[in-house]
Amino acid sequence: MNISKHLLWYLTNTNLCPNSFDPVILGDDRLKVNLTKRSFFQTDIEYLGHKISKDGIRPTNSKIQEAITKATPPTNAQELRSFLGLVNFYEKFIPHLHSFCADLHALTGTRQKWRWTDKENTAFENAKNLISKSKPLVAFDEKRPLFLACDASEKGLKQ
Repeated sequence: MNISKHLLWYLTNTNLCPNSFDPVILGDDRLKVNLTKRSFFQTDIEYLGHKISKDGIRPTNSKIQEAITKATPPTNAQELRSFLGLVNFYEKFIPHLHSFCADLHALTGTRQKWRWTDKENTAFENAKNLISKSKPLVAFDEKRPLFLACDASEKGLKQ
């Protein structure tokens, strides 16, 4: 059974709770609205490391500040993998991210000898910069031009 279908019905059905948002069991899924955790009519919310508003979706500033921009250069492949995992979580906000991080990804292989040179450090700092300056993702607008880019290369697309 689709929970979201019942939840949407609950929120849009004024006959169910016309004057309040009292807890109610929705459908056969036994989904309850918890009044202590609910939040309605907000202009923006933070959810799973993202800030969602009428302007679109963007990474939360606190997550970027704490975890990414203050990150120190890794000293081994495991630390680099952890950093890249965090960066990849926000890849949807950064066009051509894998092109910029190709040198870093090359160091994560098990057969690759660890080396941290100026080239890797520059890629590391660029990745942090790109995420901190990322633009929000917005809803599709059929009145605006659409550009589709497909990545079929080993190191990503470059423009």
